[in-house]
Amino acid sequence: AMQQRLTTRPTLGERRAIIIDPADDMEKSAVNALLKSLEEPPQGTHFLLIAHQPGRLLPTIRSRCRVLRFAPLDADALDAMLVRDLPQASSELRRAAIGAANGSAGIALAYVEHGLASLHDLMQDILRDGDAAFALRGALAEQIGARPTREKLFATLDLARATLSAGLVDMPRERQLRVIEAHGELTRLAERAPTYNFDAGLLVMEIGGLLASAAMPREAA
Repeated sequence: AMQQRLTTRPTLGERRAIIIDPADDMEKSAVNALLKSLEEPPQGTHFLLIAHQPGRLLPTIRSRCRVLRFAPLDADALDAMLVRDLPQASSELRRAAIGAANGSAGIALAYVEHGLASLHDLMQDILRDGDAAFALRGALAEQIGARPTREKLFATLDLARATLSAGLVDMPRERQLRVIEAHGELTRLAERAPTYNFDAGLLVMEIGGLLASAAMPREAA
């Protein structure tokens, strides 16, 4: 489909942008087709390849690309964005959203828009204390409600990953490994979420279980 689009000229302007996300998950046939397009790009066409693990891209792809790294946004930038986009949010709520977002503009916005403060508090409790009795996971499921919007569910998954990875560099190595493993499972869960209907409560229980698996001490999970 992309190759067919590239044979036509842009209709609304002189330039066209093609975004491939995630580029590092492409199958071999797609990579080969992309490589041909990168070798002979149509005039005025710009390719934006979003790669979470650039090392998985073929060297022939990487050699034809310019690397642009996007660092997490700092607190001042996030606060300015929240003031601009959600002027009704109090300064206290903005500070809480910034603290939970781990540098992510999308998570900061979702924290305010979907009222994720209580969910975030419970996630932090699970990460700190574990959840041997499943009580906190039950509270998570109750907090999100019986019929949350899909947007809120996806925002909850994003928030869980941000909460999990906060402070990773300062953790003991043994815990770092568990956090990385749980983060990978959360990412795979997020990838599956759009493809079929989840029971919201069960989904949030699974999120809580992955957070508990990374808690300290291990036996509390």
